[in-house]
Amino acid sequence: MRPPLFQVPGSLSCTGASPPIGLACIAGALQEAGVFLQILDAAAEGLNRSHLISSPIGPLFLIGLNVQEIVERLDPGIRIVGISHMYLHEWPILRTLVELLKATRPQIQIVLGGENATSFWPWIFRQSQAVDYCVIGEGEYTAVALVQALLERRDPEVIPGVVSARTGPGPAVERCNNPEALPGPAWDLFPLEKYLSAPDGFGVNRGRAMPILTSRGCPYDCSFCSAPRMWSRLYRTRPPHQVVQEMKSYIQRYGAQNFNFCDLTTILHRDWALEFCHHLRAEGLNVTWQLPSGTRSEALDEEVLRAIHAAGCRNLTYAPESGSTRMLRIFRKQVNLERMLESIRTASRVGLVVRVNVIIGHPDEERSDLWASLRLLLRCAWAGGRDAAVMVFTPYPGSRDFDRIVQEQGLEVDDLYCYTALARGGRLHATFNPTMGRRFLLMAQKAMLAAFYIVALIRNPRRIFEVFFNLLTGREETQLDQFLRTRGGPTSPPRPHPGNPRAGPPGSRPR
Repeated sequence: MRPPLFQVPGSLSCTGASPPIGLACIAGALQEAGVFLQILDAAAEGLNRSHLISSPIGPLFLIGLNVQEIVERLDPGIRIVGISHMYLHEWPILRTLVELLKATRPQIQIVLGGENATSFWPWIFRQSQAVDYCVIGEGEYTAVALVQALLERRDPEVIPGVVSARTGPGPAVERCNNPEALPGPAWDLFPLEKYLSAPDGFGVNRGRAMPILTSRGCPYDCSFCSAPRMWSRLYRTRPPHQVVQEMKSYIQRYGAQNFNFCDLTTILHRDWALEFCHHLRAEGLNVTWQLPSGTRSEALDEEVLRAIHAAGCRNLTYAPESGSTRMLRIFRKQVNLERMLESIRTASRVGLVVRVNVIIGHPDEERSDLWASLRLLLRCAWAGGRDAAVMVFTPYPGSRDFDRIVQEQGLEVDDLYCYTALARGGRLHATFNPTMGRRFLLMAQKAMLAAFYIVALIRNPRRIFEVFFNLLTGREETQLDQFLRTRGGPTSPPRPHPGNPRAGPPGSRPR
């Protein structure tokens, strides 16, 4: 089951719903193991409507089915309910859902899995007795073993990667060393057309979009990131030709026109990138693709950048996180800023739309570090960057920063904390910095974004006309275009997704 989605009125975020690739991979593994399953995608089933709910940070828009509708739609014969729990802000509504489900059908076994379930399980079991098990980490093999054990009435608590309130974590799950051997996503079980015809997703709207994974894990160990606990630091890639064949099948089956790469780190090895581009061009697939999650800059030299652009890549995200070398050491972020700037210049020159991600408000950040990040943003804009994201720091469960703040600042892990993770940039966003308050950080966020876009437009005045043209025609090349199109006002509700007028046959967009 996929839970409904949320949106904060007035949020700077403009991404919409994307097909849930993690849940689809779990479904594929269960399907291959011969398990009969049904998918209830509570987001997709109500993608064209939203309603207000109350929360500690104020009203929120809930997009999709409400809790009562979800419970009513479940098949009466269901014995096990597995719920994807990827994001911290989902937990309060999921708690309401599982408690209603357990109250009405006490015989059902409830399992949570995903990135937040992996890191947040102690609080899940502490705050609700309705959840029976959590699946920790990479879930395909664990989910199959758990479901088979429950159906056969065997003890599931000895399965690696399964945790319960009674026993705590069991043996650690072994990482998959060959992701190419895993079953593919079971998209046939999902209402894909509802996502594909929606104008907003993970990346910029460039047509009917499918998510895709080329790798598992990330070898880096950033202090703010929960990925090491979810995936460990083992990084494995799929063969380039296998990824291209998957893309080809989505074009043929679903009319995909654009692909959003959802990897933690898509391009780490230049040889892999060049081979992938070779196979993609050899197949003659007339599609675009994007890297909206961010990637490393070390492998992005001129040869690689020209190759990915020639193979259809149009949007590329760099994630330096800070312009301060002191903060980069604290983040454990291994990045050479000068090399990254040169890569941005080259990427812009070959025709790629570049976005830059920065984090502000970390507990150790000083105002001099903030100025360094502003200078970096301005240099990125002058180098050819066209989009920027300035995110106010939030400690996510599973990260070293979260563990430290819980210990040192006595962070109260309640509903307010869960929802403030959703309020990135909102007036109720919490601050964990002892010298920079919430109001100052929010002003800094908006000032840094404004400065970036002003410099970017001064650097290339023609883009001013492109922005207005794209706004008038509905065309999107940048996330600024997407933001201007989707935000009719500071409290406008999410627009219903009527169907993408640009969606057409193969050859013409998730997140």
